[in-house]
Amino acid sequence: MLFESSSDHDYETVSASEAEEELKDSGNEYSVREESSDEEATLCADERSVLEEDNDMPIVQQPGAERFPIGRPELWVAPNMEQPEFPAFTVQTGSDMEVMNNHSTLKSFIFQALSSHQMVKSILFFLFLMDYLLIITGNLAIIVVIHSNFHLRKPMYLLLSNLSFLEIWYTTSTIPNMLAGLLQDVRRISFAGCFIQFYFQFALGSTECFLLTLMGYDRLLAICKPLYYQKLMSSRVCMLLALSCWVAGFLWFLAPIALISQLPFCGPNKINHFLCDRGPLMSLSCKHDYLTEITFFAFATTMNVSTFLFILITYMYIIYTILRMSSAAGRQKAFSTCSSHLIVVSLFFGSVMFMYMRPAGHTFSQDKVVSLLYIAVTPLLNPLIYTLRNNEFKQALGKMLHQE
Repeated sequence: MLFESSSDHDYETVSASEAEEELKDSGNEYSVREESSDEEATLCADERSVLEEDNDMPIVQQPGAERFPIGRPELWVAPNMEQPEFPAFTVQTGSDMEVMNNHSTLKSFIFQALSSHQMVKSILFFLFLMDYLLIITGNLAIIVVIHSNFHLRKPMYLLLSNLSFLEIWYTTSTIPNMLAGLLQDVRRISFAGCFIQFYFQFALGSTECFLLTLMGYDRLLAICKPLYYQKLMSSRVCMLLALSCWVAGFLWFLAPIALISQLPFCGPNKINHFLCDRGPLMSLSCKHDYLTEITFFAFATTMNVSTFLFILITYMYIIYTILRMSSAAGRQKAFSTCSSHLIVVSLFFGSVMFMYMRPAGHTFSQDKVVSLLYIAVTPLLNPLIYTLRNNEFKQALGKMLHQE
């Protein structure tokens, strides 16, 4: 503690007992303050020099006085004074915060509710539950039909079954957590749980980018190089390429997410989102780390731009080849096969690029709407787009249903 006189000229460091006696005996006003920030720190080196100039007298350290550091501020205290316990620099207390050495670390986060009205929350819960069940059912049906029909064990359908398997886990990493938040007034998630969900969301999303790129490459070989297709894209080669997509997807964002997890989170702990995402998490950090922000942006931009450009160039070559076909039936079949993939690519890459390749200044309200598009809407449309426009798949599904 510091005891400072409110007069304009006398500044001195005194012990606690002397200050109390002087306060009783004199008519001067004294104030007692606890120092906890740079702005409130007094009698540091710069201020002492200013005081000496203003009062035309030196401020002399009392014999035996010690310098006592408390983080960034520095105080001068007499040896017979008790060293005060200074409060930690936090805005959260209780079970959400872990305090160590005047530094606080969040132990959990609180998601912002999608709505404060119970009726709206009930309607949203029903809609998201039905959406989740339809996504699981549709994608499971695709996997079962492909692997139970020998004629569908082709590279194109093997990649489609990989995509369906991914969509099941992608929605499972986010939608159940949203449903739980709609049932609770306060939805908490642990620090570790938040970053696990954050990692799997981006790992699975990256894997989808690579799988969609591989599916475009498969269509390129099938339409533009039909004579070499069986050799260049055999079932074994297809599965190895699909496995490489999974490995690359799970490794791509590992380093950027690890950097974000190492940022200091001092509070508040309320995430302005219904899931753990890059923007809301970095806004809660008490340190604005430009290197981490630039690293994440560079990884996201490199992956999205490179894969999207590859698909774009691939389909320019495919369209050029289709237009040169002499058979109208062949052109129609090729366009029908490629159009499904193009629709899925447009929906996915459009929403992802809007989310993670925008300049600063956007609002989290926009992020929530776009997040719903690629978390809840796109995975629901994928089974419909790929199956309703594919006669071969519909015939296989019809045969399986008739057998049952």
